[in-house]
Amino acid sequence: MLVSYNCARVVTRKRMRDHVTPLLRDLHWLPVTSRCRYKIATLAYRHFEKTLPKYLGDTLVTRNCPREVRSKSTKRLEPPKKPKLKSVGGRSFSQITPMVWNSLPADLKALPSLPIFKARLKTYLFTEYFG
Repeated sequence: MLVSYNCARVVTRKRMRDHVTPLLRDLHWLPVTSRCRYKIATLAYRHFEKTLPKYLGDTLVTRNCPREVRSKSTKRLEPPKKPKLKSVGGRSFSQITPMVWNSLPADLKALPSLPIFKARLKTYLFTEYFG
């Protein structure tokens, strides 16, 4: 986290005491937490495109509704069961990906291609963080 903040200061030639949030906004860089959500959501999108590596794709379960409901057409992942390990189990890929993916708006999840999804996702996360 500190490395990216220091990189922003070096690129903009600011002092160590200068606040980093305006620098990130000017550079149009996502903060570290949003960048992690970006990467996870991109991998989840690839799961639905069937381009995710098998060892990661096997850990995700697509939610299938047994009856007709309005949300049947939206892409959703099955929420995970409680993790066995309390300390690190909740941070595993299979646990965090459904939470990140299901929290995205439906229109964002329905985009037709990966490059468009990535561009709109970055814009969504940027406006969510910086308002």
